[in-house]
Amino acid sequence: MLADVPLDEEVVLVRMDVDGEDVEALLERGIVPGCKLCPVRHAPAGGPTVYRVDGDLIALRKDLASCLCVQTALAARRSPAEGRKGAARQAPEPAGVVDAT
Repeated sequence: MLADVPLDEEVVLVRMDVDGEDVEALLERGIVPGCKLCPVRHAPAGGPTVYRVDGDLIALRKDLASCLCVQTALAARRSPAEGRKGAARQAPEPAGVVDAT
């Protein structure tokens, strides 16, 4: 989950487990599956974290960042076949889930 990524570690968004207005807000900010994110600063007292998203700075609440599934940039560079050996068929995603694969 994006909320668990340490500061200055770049990750790639794999899946968004959000729906409704949250999806629209994320998409409008350029937060889409496949984009690169990097946490750069935590607000005091549990406030939002600032992330670099493909060059822009965007603040996200922890509850929303916890709904964003990510993987390290290195793992994302592997070919899809390497990460999915034996996974020829996948169950469909539940409603409201956006997947980069």
